[in-house]
Amino acid sequence: GRWTAFSTKDRGNWDVAIRSNQTGEIRYLTSSSTNDLTPCFSPGGKFVYFASDRHRGYRFTAIYRVSVDAR
Repeated sequence: GRWTAFSTKDRGNWDVAIRSNQTGEIRYLTSSSTNDLTPCFSPGGKFVYFASDRHRGYRFTAIYRVSVDAR
């Protein structure tokens, strides 16, 4: 694929981002004060699914999705 989804702690907590495999450009997809981890693209590439402990307490995760424009 053209993009790689990953979790990063660059901004103080775990956020989800995507990185262009061609240019190295990084786009942050989440910016909450909770931990957003283990991202993966949907089969069609329109969404990134990830685990997060938002609204649940530390280490109790649920699955969320965010729309992406990975052109």
